[in-house]
Parts: sequence; C-alpha cells; structure tokens
Amino acid sequence: MEIKPSNEVDYEVIYDRYTKIRIHLIMAFLYMIQVTMGYFLMLIIMSYNGWLAITVFAAAGFSYYFYSTFVLHRPTVVPIEILSPEEYDP
Repeated sequence: MEIKPSNEVDYEVIYDRYTKIRIHLIMAFLYMIQVTMGYFLMLIIMSYNGWLAITVFAAAGFSYYFYSTFVLHRPTVVPIEILSPEEYDP
C-alpha cells in the first residue's frame, strides 16, 4: 500500500462539451434571474412607496448579514495540483 503525500490530488476533472454547455446555460439562466430581480427591485423603489422601500432595504441588510455570517466565514479547502511542464498541455 502506497501512502501519498497530502498535497497530491487523486482525481481528474474531465469537462466534456456537454458539461460545459450545460454549466454555461445554467449560469446564463441565473444571470437572467438576477437581472430580472434587479429590475423588479428598481420598480419597487421607483414607486415611491416608503414601506416597500424600507422592506427592500431591510431585506438587503438581513440577507447581507446572513450571507456574510454563515457563508463567507466557512473555511474553504481547495485542492491544488502542480503539473510539470511535460504534463501540461493547453
């Protein structure tokens, strides 16, 4: 049984054409949702309804607090594989 050093990665990432297209379509769909939500928020603010504006600002503050507290402060471990010049083929 061979023991590998902790800095070696034992898996290979394979991106075929279908996977790249699928990921790109998902990202495009999420971007469309983001732009649509932005326009709806702009319309809410431009309606000059104070209670709706306060609700939008409160929700933005709460979501920033939640996101920064529970998502941004998680430890992130990213495996790094160093390739020799012979193994690297662009």
